[in-house]
Amino acid sequence: DTKEMKKKLETKRLERIQGMTKVTADKMAQERLKREINNSHIQEVVQVIKQMTENLEGHQEKLEEKQAACLEQIREMEKQPDPAHP
Repeated sequence: DTKEMKKKLETKRLERIQGMTKVTADKMAQERLKREINNSHIQEVVQVIKQMTENLEGHQEKLEEKQAACLEQIREMEKQPDPAHP
């Protein structure tokens, strides 16, 4: 689920920022590190969403192929004469 994944990544980002502020006293360094953490977070979110989208597209493609195969099977069955009604 995309929302759940975003929540986990946001929590991870906030934990990294909190950890960084505890060990870095210099405000300038904190701001620089915060920007780096945020940029890293954005890249990670984009990568995760991209991967999830690719997975969904793959599943969608497989479902469409199965549906087409089932439809073809139904059409073939419809062409065959019904032995119960000669």
